[in-house]
Amino acid sequence: MQEWDKEKKNNEQSNDQSILWQDNVVDVTKLADEIRQGIQAYVDDRGQSPPIRLVGILAETGCIAQQEDAALYASYIEANCRDDGIAYETWYVRAKEEGANYEQVASEIQRANESPDVHGVLVYYPIFNSFQGPYKNKLTGVYYKTQDDYLRDMVCPTKDVEGLCHAYNARWLFRDGVHKQPLPPLQRVNGQLDQCPNHQNGWVYPCTALSIVRIIEMIMPSSIMNRLPYPLEGVKVAIINRSEILGRPLAVMLARQGATVFSMDINSILVFDGPGKLKRMSSSLNETVLRKCIGESSIIVSGVPDPNFTIQSDWIQPQTVVINVASSEPNFDEVSLLQGVSGVQYVPHVGKVTVALLEHNLICLHRRYKNTRRN
Repeated sequence: MQEWDKEKKNNEQSNDQSILWQDNVVDVTKLADEIRQGIQAYVDDRGQSPPIRLVGILAETGCIAQQEDAALYASYIEANCRDDGIAYETWYVRAKEEGANYEQVASEIQRANESPDVHGVLVYYPIFNSFQGPYKNKLTGVYYKTQDDYLRDMVCPTKDVEGLCHAYNARWLFRDGVHKQPLPPLQRVNGQLDQCPNHQNGWVYPCTALSIVRIIEMIMPSSIMNRLPYPLEGVKVAIINRSEILGRPLAVMLARQGATVFSMDINSILVFDGPGKLKRMSSSLNETVLRKCIGESSIIVSGVPDPNFTIQSDWIQPQTVVINVASSEPNFDEVSLLQGVSGVQYVPHVGKVTVALLEHNLICLHRRYKNTRRN
């Protein structure tokens, strides 16, 4: 998961620590805790059964900063899982010279797929992101943009806690007719959030994108979210990121709820205009077009991994929901945003909810496939 939120590091790097205590800064801790309470209840109900087991595969690639980020994320997941009664372990893929190679990583993914006592698998990306394709897999003959794309497809769908393999791919989610069904909200059962209200539907959603959807549901007034089946109809959303991990699945999920989504990356702007409608708005991203999309949107999500990229606060209209998913420096000038934009609701970090929903996906997969496994 590339766009995960490094909570501890970001808290230290925030432009002004006082922003964390302002009224218009949204604290997502309560939502994360509610999700985790449901996970803990599911684990407790299993009694003395063998533990639910999650494996994270971390490759040593030679990039020290990349490995440190992945190790930090792994430690955060391990701590959460331990507290929630889930068995977690990291499988390190080590090499003596220039770093782990593709065959080593693929072998570990296959080992996890075939282990009956492993219920969930995640891989810490990026690994081989410097290699640009097309890459042709020798066994299948299928072309992929990068080797990482193929590795994502290697993870067994019944264990893919990140929802990134071909079975859950956002492009299929949008094109195959599933988009006609709105994303189901989290539901409460006996006062607790039900982890998998539709666990038979076959879909696992990428947890960073899903965390943003759940945060938006928490922030938006009930008068809007209760407008079923398309609660966000008439709402415009700007997403600056179109990765397979974050931007693309998020655009699809919000469009399925009726929103008009401006999906932006450095190469183009696409518009997801409600469920099932897609068009190209521009073949390039320049400041004029970016400013227009930002100014029209009442929800803004940015996850640009560039410390020099900043969205100007005077582009943002009053009463906007602003969500930062950048993993290093925020994509917003937090002080001017909070002091200069009337009624803004700012979410500086999504990491707590992301990790809770990673566990949520694990529970959904375990619940769905428990009768087909030994444990």
